[in-house]
Amino acid sequence: MKKLLLFTISTFIYGMSTGLSAQITLASEDFEDATVTYTLINEDTGSTISEDISEILVEDYFGRVMLSDFQPSDDINYSNIQGSSFFGAMDLDGIASYPSMQTGSLNWNTLDVSTSALATISAFFAEDIDTGGSPYDWDPNTQVLIQVQLDGGGYTTVFALESTGTGFNTQAAIDNNFDGLGDGTLITDVLTEQMVMVDVSSASSMDVRISMTGLNASAEDVAIDNVTIVGDNTLNLESNDLLDNISFINPVNDILKINSPRYTVTSIELYSMTGALVAESTSSELDMTSYASGVYLAKVSVAELNRTGIIRVLKK
Repeated sequence: MKKLLLFTISTFIYGMSTGLSAQITLASEDFEDATVTYTLINEDTGSTISEDISEILVEDYFGRVMLSDFQPSDDINYSNIQGSSFFGAMDLDGIASYPSMQTGSLNWNTLDVSTSALATISAFFAEDIDTGGSPYDWDPNTQVLIQVQLDGGGYTTVFALESTGTGFNTQAAIDNNFDGLGDGTLITDVLTEQMVMVDVSSASSMDVRISMTGLNASAEDVAIDNVTIVGDNTLNLESNDLLDNISFINPVNDILKINSPRYTVTSIELYSMTGALVAESTSSELDMTSYASGVYLAKVSVAELNRTGIIRVLKK
């Protein structure tokens, strides 16, 4: 008979919080004014650059823009802009200030994650859908990536937008498996929030960049708004009482069951590693039978404490 191993929650803990107040904002950018929190980099040369929207009327730009900057013939139809301005990029290799640029990026550097176990990066993205001619414009080499670097150890892609086809003029979509092809949620001209979570428990510093590659023809574009990077600040909490008094079987075959000799588990919320809520339970058990194999995050609440634990769960 096989022996089931119980792992304490402290083995798999990503974070605890006493509410939203426990989070710390590492960076926040709404693109509403010239006081920006990011650095622009020409990734082809590694040099710092300034935004250039001087040629926006011929649809070559890289910087903060408003819909009123365009003329009706440009056929720019973004909606759900979070203020009056957003960051836009189109036809990067035609910009006068840095001609032939293939990859440009927004960068937030040296973010202090020393007190956090989990960082969440969120941003709104859109691709303009033309009403005349081909509605979509991304090509196989077009991509927008969120990449992170922990303690200077090299950048890793944690979120990707790619074209949905191998030919020209296709729609952008989330690339779920990072194979260079958009196979997830489609990106439209409605700015929509996307989110990804990053394990920073072993790091003290994090660099984040949003890179844009292959927007090198007329009408190849992306819009970005409201970038927020937060840490859970959990390593500042002194009490490990919750961690020491609950356990669960990991990996999970079918039912995730949280056991505690001391506390009453009142709810479990299951999230994907991109931050999407997958399922909820108002008990100490959650049925994961129908979910795909992989890693999930589960937020566990107990009746006796105003505190939650976020655990990493492996589904077989």
